[in-house]
Amino acid sequence: MAVKHGNGKDWWIICRKFKSNKYYSVLVNNGGVQTPVIQQIGIPYTHPYSYNGVCNNSIDGTKYAFVDGSSSTPYVPFQVDIMDFDRCNGLFGNYQQILISNLTDTFFCKSVCFSPNMRFLYANDLSTNLWQFDLTATNIEGSRILVGKSDSNLIFHMQIAVDNKIYISPYSGASYLGVINYPNSLGTACDFKPYQFYCHGGGNYADGDLRNTPNFALGAIAPCGVGIEEVALGNDAFKIYPNPAINELIISNDQLRIKEIEVRNVVGQIVFNQLINNSINQQIRLDVSSLSGEIYFIKAADEKGFVHTAKFVKE
Repeated sequence: MAVKHGNGKDWWIICRKFKSNKYYSVLVNNGGVQTPVIQQIGIPYTHPYSYNGVCNNSIDGTKYAFVDGSSSTPYVPFQVDIMDFDRCNGLFGNYQQILISNLTDTFFCKSVCFSPNMRFLYANDLSTNLWQFDLTATNIEGSRILVGKSDSNLIFHMQIAVDNKIYISPYSGASYLGVINYPNSLGTACDFKPYQFYCHGGGNYADGDLRNTPNFALGAIAPCGVGIEEVALGNDAFKIYPNPAINELIISNDQLRIKEIEVRNVVGQIVFNQLINNSINQQIRLDVSSLSGEIYFIKAADEKGFVHTAKFVKE
């Protein structure tokens, strides 16, 4: 998988060693291919029936999932690794594992894809079943919901597109792509349609055609090195809440005098910019009711020229 560096111009190429927990993040910039960042994290999937897996990043590049499956005979547990990814230094963190151990289940996982709001992770077996996991659930494994089925080998590799829908290629050559129309919705409300997108002619899509399409429009995060997590100076000088936000986002600046607020979406477009004239200990309230439901990055510049960044989700 390829993910843009936090500077918005260079690239990380990410891969995992087969039957290992060793990950390689290779920086590619105008100086060429750099020495990989090598990290061992999580639990290696070493079952003798395992095969090469498939990975995917969230639309903002900060989440990463890797799935290792098994051969169809016999059915064995499969593993999904879910981690945070730091676009500035190429390191992973906050490792979580989904291990499906129901051996009576024909769950032969092949692909994974995050919803645009990163609440859900979609996974599929080899051609027939599409599943949704709620990443906000206490028990992620137990949150699994069957959200779609196909009887014609039409569920294989998944990729999110610029319209925030998830497109799914078939297992074998076919003239249709499946579509998850509302991937931010819980359960069958996500509206999976296996025959929705017709491609003229027969057998236009074979397995693998939708793999590993990066977000080319992903912008820079500032300051790179801090990342997009909430930043606090001193005694929680800068905080935002509620998160997720519905109608209003509150900025609490106990020790700062904020002079400017900027909000960008996941592709780096400015959706809000305003000069602020506020006092220390004065809350700033932003009306976010008109924003669509996705992830946003907020940047606040104080009177001393420091920039404070945070991430929030709009429901």
